[in-house]
Amino acid sequence: MLGTSKEAARAIAPYLAGLQQHATELIARHPGKTARELAELDPLCAKDPRVINRRLAEVERRGLVSRGSARVCAVSGRQATTWWPPSAPHYRVTPAGRRRRIGGS
Repeated sequence: MLGTSKEAARAIAPYLAGLQQHATELIARHPGKTARELAELDPLCAKDPRVINRRLAEVERRGLVSRGSARVCAVSGRQATTWWPPSAPHYRVTPAGRRRRIGGS
């Protein structure tokens, strides 16, 4: 068992680029989903949603995805950030139930 976060980081290092690419492709296929929703859609992540969740901030910093507005997650039932390809339009649902564009190109 790994005892420190540094050991965990070393253990995942050989797989990191592949996991980041996988996260980017998953968001491209399912734009506007939350991390938990993405994990439910993917067999690699379904057992442990943290697999995708931990990669999202990394690929966001690299400009490969963008953070959208929060909404109620269909999996957790809680407010959660949505994730989008960098050029996709982002939408927020208004109190009247209409979609309002808030970002993207």
